[in-house]
Amino acid sequence: MNNITLNQKIANYILKELHTPKSCIIMAKEILQIVEEKILTDLLKICHTIALEKGFWDSKICPECNGTNFIVTSKNNDGYEDGYACIKCKGTGHVPSRNDGEAIALMHFELSKALEALIDKNYGLLAEALADCCIKIFDFCGGNNIDLETAIMHKIEKNKK
Repeated sequence: MNNITLNQKIANYILKELHTPKSCIIMAKEILQIVEEKILTDLLKICHTIALEKGFWDSKICPECNGTNFIVTSKNNDGYEDGYACIKCKGTGHVPSRNDGEAIALMHFELSKALEALIDKNYGLLAEALADCCIKIFDFCGGNNIDLETAIMHKIEKNKK
């Protein structure tokens, strides 16, 4: 059996078929290594956490607990409530919210910057714009509970056929 890794196969494909500059090949190899090592989910969390801290997401009252932080499962005769901390808002009473169309438009903006950098043969700016796009994608997926890691692996398998 051939010992070429998935990273090498995809990087070779990109280099051969897409005529991508070497700096982008290096970035593609690094991204694929991240996928292979199953740390993409960590990147989603990191990017989304930074976006939350920087205020790129609004906060709205949690629809599960109505901002009470608590899901009531039963009440006894004395008025005491049994239940559990709300999982959706993690007990904060609020969930992050963002205009999804705006988020996609920002990803598109970064890709437009990447195209402009490619036309100008500015490969440093190209890599930076592509990284910004990845960060915006990771943030979006992290904030919307999209399992990007599984989707990428599924798509890679589909593309092999």
